[in-house]
Amino acid sequence: MGWQQIMHEVFCGPSELSYRNSLEHNPDFLLSASTLAHLTLDLDERKSLLQKTLNEKNELDGDEALLLAVYQSFIELTNARQEDGS
Repeated sequence: MGWQQIMHEVFCGPSELSYRNSLEHNPDFLLSASTLAHLTLDLDERKSLLQKTLNEKNELDGDEALLLAVYQSFIELTNARQEDGS
């Protein structure tokens, strides 16, 4: 049900709140920032979070860096889709 709500109904409320809470406790947690960017419907916020992850991505290595790169790609595609009005 959760993935269906996120992917098809674009309902991310509880998840979005959890990631916002996570960033309040640890603003440097880039995977949390990238996940929130993937969930938020606010284009400006998404762009800001993406830029933060791009600026700080060299602080990660190994699996975390690979996962961050995947999320950054998702965010860039989501931004492009929203900017094109699709």
